[in-house]
Amino acid sequence: MILKQMKIELISENELEAALDFIAPFENECVNLSHEILHGAKNCYAIICEEKIVGVFCFRNRRTIFHCLPFTKYKTALDKILCQETQGAFYEFFTDEKPFCINGEATGALFLKNIFRNKKNPAHAKIVNEYFLMQKNLAQEKNASADLPSQSLEMPQSSENEFRIFQALPCDEEKLFPLERAYQFEEVIPPNFNVSEKLLRDSFRLNLQSQRIFALQIEGAPVAKAAVTACGKNCALLGGVYTLPEFRRKGFAMILIRHILRVLAAENKCASLYARKNKIAAVELYKSLGFESVTEYRLIYF
Repeated sequence: MILKQMKIELISENELEAALDFIAPFENECVNLSHEILHGAKNCYAIICEEKIVGVFCFRNRRTIFHCLPFTKYKTALDKILCQETQGAFYEFFTDEKPFCINGEATGALFLKNIFRNKKNPAHAKIVNEYFLMQKNLAQEKNASADLPSQSLEMPQSSENEFRIFQALPCDEEKLFPLERAYQFEEVIPPNFNVSEKLLRDSFRLNLQSQRIFALQIEGAPVAKAAVTACGKNCALLGGVYTLPEFRRKGFAMILIRHILRVLAAENKCASLYARKNKIAAVELYKSLGFESVTEYRLIYF
């Protein structure tokens, strides 16, 4: 069977809702993609087969690919054919391009990795990081929040530890950057990658404007952070969870994430996050907060 009219098209303003409707059943797996489409769909594309959307992806800044490619899971007889037919469209689309990172659900990410490996001018992945994609049930979180005393979402100070949670503003850059820098070097930056201090600071400055970053401070000094890094229609993605080594195993990350979950529940958004498969303590923390693993996730660096 040969499918006709397979093409990749830039998503126009008139096609935003159709793209979001296609993503909706899979949004917990591709919140970053949903976020990009909701914020203007720049460099966002639909894979069209016989006038129907069969996949959506974003090539943000011509560097990072976010994707929703459900046919790569081979759940129907048509899926294998779609995989074969789509390869040609991708080869043509990425003729002179290669990403810095592929970010998303594992089967789609590995499918794209193979596309770049098998091009005429191949690009080979340098690092493949494996994660569990975990999700917190919204109804469960709402019930948990309803059982708590009526109070502000702002965390009160503790007389014992003098801790407070606050949502960061751009003016908090100097205060939070040392924490962000430690997080980047421990959790994000691949080994042997040279990253300048200026690039880290510029990136963090942009994140303070585009993300909701929350921090827990003790006696005025931030010791833990977490962020809502992207928001789709019904889901939000948590990321950047980090606690300074000397303050770990004291429950601060749990307190911080619980706070963010209450914020998101009040907005009717379920929470997703991806946790490294080899970070057992972090995975167990998220499970204790009610998160369940729903699929596997990959970050692939070239």
